[in-house]
Amino acid sequence: MKVEIRNNKLIGSIPDGIYELKKFSQSRSISQNKALYLWFRLEAEALNDAGFDMKKTIRQDIDIPWTPESVKLYLWKPVMEAMFQKSSTAKLESGEINKIFDVITREIGGRTGVYCEFPSLAYLMEEMQSLNYGA
Repeated sequence: MKVEIRNNKLIGSIPDGIYELKKFSQSRSISQNKALYLWFRLEAEALNDAGFDMKKTIRQDIDIPWTPESVKLYLWKPVMEAMFQKSSTAKLESGEINKIFDVITREIGGRTGVYCEFPSLAYLMEEMQSLNYGA
């Protein structure tokens, strides 16, 4: 049986009994997921173009250019796990993505001066169109 709560009032009827209410959060959307992985690529390119390889940004003992995968593994995941105790981007809720992005942008941008905007829906559409036209 499904019921709704609107303006702190129960809409619908349920049989007598004890119930546990849980609020369901909206998980990330498909567009957010695409934007997230596009941002991994854009951030990697921006850091590399500005001359900040992983050695200059994170580790001093190895000279490795950034890739989308390394942005996810070395920047995104540690912040995600520290803030939300989640080990997978698939488990993120919609609002959590913005919070993680803000922390990474503040920290990495502050160290390097490289600020890469999170892709908007319009940017995603342009990217998809350019991929389709290039085929």
